[in-house]
Amino acid sequence: MCRQIQKRTIPHKSVAKTLWLFVTLCHVVPLIGTFIAFGMLPWWRPTIVSIVAMLVMWTLALGVGITVGYHRLFSHRAFQTFSPVRVFIAICGSMAGQGPLIAWVSLHRCHHQYSDVDGDPHSPWPNGASLREKLSALWHSHFGWVLCYDMPDPLHYCPDLIKDRAVSRASRLFLVWYLAGLIAPAIVVGLINLSWYSALEGFLWAGCVRVAVSSQVTWCVNSICHFFGLHTHDTGDHSTNLAWLAVPSFGESWHNNHHAYPTSAMFGLRWWQIDLGYRLIRCLEILGLAWNVQLPKFKDKEA
Repeated sequence: MCRQIQKRTIPHKSVAKTLWLFVTLCHVVPLIGTFIAFGMLPWWRPTIVSIVAMLVMWTLALGVGITVGYHRLFSHRAFQTFSPVRVFIAICGSMAGQGPLIAWVSLHRCHHQYSDVDGDPHSPWPNGASLREKLSALWHSHFGWVLCYDMPDPLHYCPDLIKDRAVSRASRLFLVWYLAGLIAPAIVVGLINLSWYSALEGFLWAGCVRVAVSSQVTWCVNSICHFFGLHTHDTGDHSTNLAWLAVPSFGESWHNNHHAYPTSAMFGLRWWQIDLGYRLIRCLEILGLAWNVQLPKFKDKEA
């Protein structure tokens, strides 16, 4: 299945030359490294240092960079912060390997404009009645769209970010920040343990495994959170809430809540809905680094 966005797009041919590089470096290389890391587990288990490095990079790249930055700050303007903080968050997001900031935001704003209808770049809807058709739709929404979409036009979807020179420059340097996110933990782990083997271990676990697995988490929000789960709010689409994905995604899997209140910095609307992304924003707010934090004006009374 390969669907094309019908409006406000850059023709696929104009991005095809760079698509192979992005897919290879950000998806194929981390996936190969992940297979190597897990394949070597019986003989070569990661040290505590490598595991801590992976968790720290996971928090910086997926939590601070993607959840807080790419999504809530840049895509939905759920809060405001200083320009240096915006650039730092953009750099962290680049280390997640999910593409340049402006391209990511263009796709996400397009997704909200056409959620689960024609024009949505990564929706599992509509799908056929057979199991094969449903699985094909899920594959498209999970990763297949990466290989065959027309990129939404940033001039239409992100004029605010394009005008921000510091953020725009950080977005253009995506590949530099991404590679730094792979190399930096390898250097740190190698220096702590004073070993080349430890450096390779840091690259595999805090670099490759972290990118490959965290990407799957984000893609699950695109696919599974539009197919399975609880649909608490009437949002006019198929977005759902999935509790079991909340912790690794930093609250992104409260996806139906998000579609109900897209400009809110808070996705977990109940006390039991763990939303680590909002907690990070609250920390910034307490430190005086975030303000005008948007919250839902009305909370649905349904459980």
